[in-house]
Amino acid sequence: MSHNRRSLRIAITADLHYGITRPDTIAALVNRIAENRCDLVLIAGDIGEPDGNFRRTLELFTRLDFPRALVAGNHDLWAKDYSSRYLWDDVLPDLTRRHGFRWLDGENLILGEVGVCGTIGWYDYSAKDPRLSEYDNERYAKEKANFNYDAVKIDWPMADQEFAALVLAGFRERIIRLEQNTSVSQIIVLTHVPPFPEQIIRKPENDFFWNVNNAYFGNLTLGREIERHHKVQLAISGHTHVAVDANHFCADSAPRRAIRVITIGSQYYQPHLQIIDLPV
Repeated sequence: MSHNRRSLRIAITADLHYGITRPDTIAALVNRIAENRCDLVLIAGDIGEPDGNFRRTLELFTRLDFPRALVAGNHDLWAKDYSSRYLWDDVLPDLTRRHGFRWLDGENLILGEVGVCGTIGWYDYSAKDPRLSEYDNERYAKEKANFNYDAVKIDWPMADQEFAALVLAGFRERIIRLEQNTSVSQIIVLTHVPPFPEQIIRKPENDFFWNVNNAYFGNLTLGREIERHHKVQLAISGHTHVAVDANHFCADSAPRRAIRVITIGSQYYQPHLQIIDLPV
């Protein structure tokens, strides 16, 4: 942290989608990270599919000589050469670690007094649009293929709520370890699926397609878990491709406590990079 010993300079990006996005575009993003003398890079999922594109993306970051960490995104689990479960359990964690990244769905990262905890998050329909009263969880599951390619590209039999609960359980164990670590004074949370209401964009009622997809855009159950941990000061997500930088005020906190929540506003073909200086 030679640029400023009282801050941690973090490069955050998401939804790189190598294979849709040109490799030279991602390489230019990596160049910007290097030029800004960052201390940490975080990628909030949807890195590249199939797994060869996931690997090629990470290869572009190997020139950086500072810590790097990521979570996978839903696109990264689309089955092609391998099943979704094998990608999740073996292929993607192995590629991540072999290219010098921390796989946050398996382990935390600690830099000085800052801990980083992450998870893909997955959606459990808790972010569904309340205006669509005719849709219950059973209907969202049944009609998912009409709105979201995950329904046909993810080939495991787990229901969305089942996988969301599975990754939440692992996340809870990891964040509790950071919360109880006396050497850690603040926690950054990295997710692919946004966990806070401020990150869920509600569009006019005539945008039916988007409003149904809100069920697949967030996991507010995860957000309520994050709220419980008082060291969390920053939460970063991807997935929706809509930029958000806001404060989430924790409901059951006295005095009133805010978590800064960021959604990276990457677009297909043009991923976004945000650099922040976190006081430490």
